[in-house]
Amino acid sequence: MFKRLCGALVGVVCLVAPGNTAHAIVVHTTDFIVDSNRSHFNGFESIPNDGIHFTGGSGPYTEDSIVVQQINGDPGNSIWVRCTGCLGSAFQGNFAWYPDGGDRGYTELSLTGGVDFSDVGFNFGTGDGLPNTIIYELLNNAVVVLTGSLAFSSRTILNYLGFSGGGFDTIRLRDNACSAIGGSVTDGCFQTLTLDNIETQVSAVPLPAALPLFGTGLGIMGFIGWRRKRRMAAEATA
Repeated sequence: MFKRLCGALVGVVCLVAPGNTAHAIVVHTTDFIVDSNRSHFNGFESIPNDGIHFTGGSGPYTEDSIVVQQINGDPGNSIWVRCTGCLGSAFQGNFAWYPDGGDRGYTELSLTGGVDFSDVGFNFGTGDGLPNTIIYELLNNAVVVLTGSLAFSSRTILNYLGFSGGGFDTIRLRDNACSAIGGSVTDGCFQTLTLDNIETQVSAVPLPAALPLFGTGLGIMGFIGWRRKRRMAAEATA
């Protein structure tokens, strides 16, 4: 029946038949996730520590299904959890994530089970001087799908970076304390990025553009069927 309907509608409305259409990832520099809409939140408030450092080495550390770890970081317990000066007014609660003294690795974010992100955002800062730049890579199934950077020059504002649209399962981050030009997240450049308040939400599913047309087509086909049955009934009683 669906095949006949698609043929009758000249294939236009059948554009809605395949699976989901990919959506472009949108970069946000202001908080776009309402607190009441959060699906997960990692503020590092349950992080095991000795009063200064995370006692789990470079991680991973998981809080509310958000996984954070330092890749290629310094050995031992090198994540300082109380670098209030790194985040300024963005520092909330008691703890954050900062590779003490910097390292040559990067911070990686993911969700438990490796599921895709939908919408995600976080506050960030630096243990180094300003101005600085945060560099990011988004991956899906180990393939880079988006790269970019964002300059920042203050610790007195809530530096924020977020991504919406889905289609990625891993985020890699570092700052540019080494002042490299055109560097990548994984190039081993010295970095001092600090993170706090990682939040996610589930994106609203957009209405496919062809759906109204599909509904109109169904209405037309129903009307045609009704007219046909009415005509056949009239002919039978004639």
